[in-house]
Amino acid sequence: MNSKLISTCFLISLVLKKAKVVFKSLRNKQLTPKIVIDDDDWIGYIAAGDRKMIVNRLISFSRGSKPNYGIVEKVKMGNDLVDLLLWTQFGHLAINCEDDDVTEMKVVTDYIFDLFDAGIYILNVSDMPRQLIDLFHGKPIEMLSVWDLMIEADHLSYIVSNGKAKHFYTIHWPNNFELNDCHQVNFDSLVVGRAYLMTLEHLIRLNCVEIRMERLWFSNEELNQFLMHWINGGSPRLKCFVADIRNFNQQLALMDINVQETEEQTRIYKSLTTEVEFDNLEIRRNDGAVASIKYFQECGTFVFAVWPDNPDTPNWSNINHRPFSSGKKKGEVEEENRSVLPREIEGALGPWHLHEQSTDSLTGASDPLTICLGRKTQSTANSVEEATSVIRGYDLHSEVFYTISLLRALFCFPGFYCLSAFVAERWFATYFLMDYEKNQRKWLVFLIVWVIYAIAFVSAIDFHNVSKMGDFPLFDLPLVANEHVLSTMNPYQWINLSLTSEESKAAVKRFLKSKPKFKINLGITGEPYIVIFGENEQWDFRWALTEARVGYETNKYGSRVFNNLYKYSENPIEAWMKEYDYIREIIGCELNSVHFQLTSFPRQNKTITDWLSSQPIRCIEIASFDTECDLDLKYVMKNINVTDSAWLSSIEYRRNFQMEIPAIPRICIDKSRFIDFDQLLRLKNQCISLRRSRLDAEEINGFLKSWMACESHFDLETFDIDIPGLEAMEVIMDLPHERTRLPDIAKTFKEKFIRSGVEDGFDIKRSDGKVATVAIGQPWDDYRFFMATH
Repeated sequence: MNSKLISTCFLISLVLKKAKVVFKSLRNKQLTPKIVIDDDDWIGYIAAGDRKMIVNRLISFSRGSKPNYGIVEKVKMGNDLVDLLLWTQFGHLAINCEDDDVTEMKVVTDYIFDLFDAGIYILNVSDMPRQLIDLFHGKPIEMLSVWDLMIEADHLSYIVSNGKAKHFYTIHWPNNFELNDCHQVNFDSLVVGRAYLMTLEHLIRLNCVEIRMERLWFSNEELNQFLMHWINGGSPRLKCFVADIRNFNQQLALMDINVQETEEQTRIYKSLTTEVEFDNLEIRRNDGAVASIKYFQECGTFVFAVWPDNPDTPNWSNINHRPFSSGKKKGEVEEENRSVLPREIEGALGPWHLHEQSTDSLTGASDPLTICLGRKTQSTANSVEEATSVIRGYDLHSEVFYTISLLRALFCFPGFYCLSAFVAERWFATYFLMDYEKNQRKWLVFLIVWVIYAIAFVSAIDFHNVSKMGDFPLFDLPLVANEHVLSTMNPYQWINLSLTSEESKAAVKRFLKSKPKFKINLGITGEPYIVIFGENEQWDFRWALTEARVGYETNKYGSRVFNNLYKYSENPIEAWMKEYDYIREIIGCELNSVHFQLTSFPRQNKTITDWLSSQPIRCIEIASFDTECDLDLKYVMKNINVTDSAWLSSIEYRRNFQMEIPAIPRICIDKSRFIDFDQLLRLKNQCISLRRSRLDAEEINGFLKSWMACESHFDLETFDIDIPGLEAMEVIMDLPHERTRLPDIAKTFKEKFIRSGVEDGFDIKRSDGKVATVAIGQPWDDYRFFMATH
């Protein structure tokens, strides 16, 4: 019964009536095979423990008219009789069924699932996608695949909308594909073999942990928009992105992105399905998450990965091999790294016989998905098991154990006390009565014994109740001790403590009132978040898309600790607002920044704006990839109270869009084509940064002349804008100027602007004597005009 010859066990269970019952009850569950279903052609399996991942055929399906060869016999599967065909020529079993009919397949698969107590490991739905997706709806599926090069767009849309699997692979992404009913695609990993027809709109709606796009013909600008989408809180589940990019240009792809270089030169990232070696380039999301980026020139592949990879893998470590080795030719590299699917899945879908995989990084296990996905759960389970084993024999909260322990104490305590009772009686009688030997008084003995027993009885109960007490009398402590205990807590613990009672709430508020205020960031993204910042630690509250992610995790990146508390709510925005209101009441925090993605909850944008308008915001970033949010953008800009800076990032506008800019001290607009010359002169901001502007050199010259004449921008501190090239400077500087007298202009402009590339400049003077230095720089590929007053 524990043989790995699954086909033999399957056949015996069909021949003998009681064989199935005996087989199910006696078979070792660790030998459960992995079931592979290849569309309407056959059902196979991978034997448990087979590291070569060889797919064996279990039963086939013959479509159309009944064959006139082989032996046919009726067998019972479940409650149905089916015609089982033994193809003597090929030596395997088959079931004859009509074209496009999945009735027999349902009978056979239900029987196999029940017999082996297994789900679907791989399901290929190339020929009959809709029928197969509907047939196996609700069944656990590890890998869903489509190998049809000619699959229709509506069929693929139906698959990704209704297919429920951990991993999804399609060899082709059809033209005019529409996501239709599925707002987002939620697989753990998604691989597209030929992704040259994939659009940016499709990509930003793939809510997956890992994405691999082979032959993705994105431009550098589109890649830049996708990275900005992630920086602004989009694709919150994304951990690893691998794509083949043509004509990669780092300056264009990373334009306007703050790329930082770390001191560590080499690090290895372990994702769900692969390992990648990175250098020292990294980017940051607005909520503090860090990602490494690298372009592998040898194979034309761009890789992006979010740290940390998993809790048990060091974020920074030396590595002995490179997944994209530069010592091979481009073709060899592409073949070696052509897939990020788990090795066994790739083998089962492609060649039937795959080389045995290396165990260097898998610690002897054969399933990397089990290792990567189950590592944290297994570690937690082990910790709970160890803790439980320690206290299993001593639990005063158990009524049975408590009663036994109390009875033991009631007998032991009087015994210890009464050992001295007779000594006390003799001493009292001899000292006070002087006739103990002549006239013994038993009443005195009983009196002393009962007094001692009563004291012992009360002592036993009191001792036992103190031992059982699980609560700590925090608020009965002296003030200094009370504050010392509260000072050891973190924001999570303060909030939880404040929820226990009104006394606790008042004590926590009183304690924090005299402490420095915490800074808080808010995010309205696919997963709304609240981040409380400490000196070397931060505490995140996040509202997950599914209940499965609810929980708590702690990660460390460098010297900073990231604590993430995941919650779930049917109305995440309402829960998010209530949580922040309570945190603000308890902790008395300062709202540092807000990231507002207008496309995340478009129907609640007005409600969110009204809620935000009641409090000052130091910085805000507003993002949108949809022109339908134009009115919401205007409403936000009109009603919020921003005290320092606003950034309109990656905003899409309708044609002829117009909007007034409030007098926020600092304003940065990514796509500023709606701002014309007249509106520029009306701006009251102290720092202005315009990107992708419509203004030409003559209008910039007019802006400078207006400033020099004290006609506009009297409080201006900095100004920068795109210009077409060096020749534009001749037109812009058609006004009185002289070479700058600043001793170190590069350092000055580096302090004023994030990135300028300025090396030389000119001074211009306003009519009231104030001086400004203007210059041209090339922070990336394009030229920009910079102006700083001093």
